[in-house]
Amino acid sequence: MLVQVKYSQQQKYVKLDEDEGRFDFMQFHENVIERFCLPPDAKVIYKDATGTEVDAEIFSDLVGQGNVVLTVFSDQEFSDFSLSSASETSDSSFSSSASTIILDDVPSKRQRTEDTRDAVSDEQEHFYDAASSTGYIYWRLKTVQSKI
Repeated sequence: MLVQVKYSQQQKYVKLDEDEGRFDFMQFHENVIERFCLPPDAKVIYKDATGTEVDAEIFSDLVGQGNVVLTVFSDQEFSDFSLSSASETSDSSFSSSASTIILDDVPSKRQRTEDTRDAVSDEQEHFYDAASSTGYIYWRLKTVQSKI
């Protein structure tokens, strides 16, 4: 059986032999190490498409369902993202594309100021516009007259 495996920016098929309806996790692990040219002693974690960790216990059942894509994460990537030290994370996040953290884009203070200025200028409050009979004075007169 062929299993799709993703590591970093690469996606490859890994061949897996079936033995009495079961799939061997260790054979799969060795094939992944070989296929992606990882060090033999590399500690990796496998996750499915939902981000759930896949271990030896459920591996055979999951692969048996078919059409599964497993993503490989090296143990080092997870230690890089530990919350123990922000400086470690920022230094290590530039080491490789596989360990880059992508955060939501936060606009700069200058950009936020410009956006606010644009919004205010588009909807400039005015006391009274004679051409369209709008503004604060018109609204206030209307509400006071309705209460009389």
